[in-house]
Amino acid sequence: MYPKYHILIGAILSLILLLFSPIPVAGIIIFFISSFIFDIDHYLFYLNREKDFNLKKAFYWHKKFREENKFHKPLIHILHTIEFHIFLLILAFYFSFFKYVLIGVSFHSFIDLIDLIYAKRIHVREYFLTRYLLSDKKKYF
Repeated sequence: MYPKYHILIGAILSLILLLFSPIPVAGIIIFFISSFIFDIDHYLFYLNREKDFNLKKAFYWHKKFREENKFHKPLIHILHTIEFHIFLLILAFYFSFFKYVLIGVSFHSFIDLIDLIYAKRIHVREYFLTRYLLSDKKKYF
């Protein structure tokens, strides 16, 4: 899903939470930012693969890749992995700040998953960092 949709959907849900929930404003702001900022790992993937710092080129590279490569080997977006979510869950037990980060990132991952299922592209992302690291690298993009 493109960042503008994450921002829009995150803003709508944040507004609903602001109006109808007892969550503090600071928590809602953290949730909102967390609902889209973790797509930075797409840029990090591009940076690692292409050795190019241009953010605009990274966006169009992913867009072109998404449109032209219906069936490719899984990409690893480290901040979208189960292990990262578990790490945030552990931090959330100790710091309330991370509770809102975890909720925002989980919401982000949930709408990503819906988008991938709807587009019949569930196979394009690796969800487990450990499986990616332990597997034969030739099997991956």
